[in-house]
Amino acid sequence: MKVKIFEQDLTGGGKLAILIGGMDSENPKELMNQVVHEYVNNRQFNDFVDIHSDDAYVRVIIMGINELDYREMEL
Repeated sequence: MKVKIFEQDLTGGGKLAILIGGMDSENPKELMNQVVHEYVNNRQFNDFVDIHSDDAYVRVIIMGINELDYREMEL
């Protein structure tokens, strides 16, 4: 199994992770679910999917989303 990861600490104690892998797997969705489970290790997380692509090979994880330093957005 070959999985690549990008990690970035976020202001406020959160973390962003992008996981890419499972391309050589018979069931990439199941494999990536297992990879995410092992990565987050029972910590609370949010998992995001690109609405324009149903790509089972890419998972975007944010941990600590509620603790991030938010500011008002002017519309």
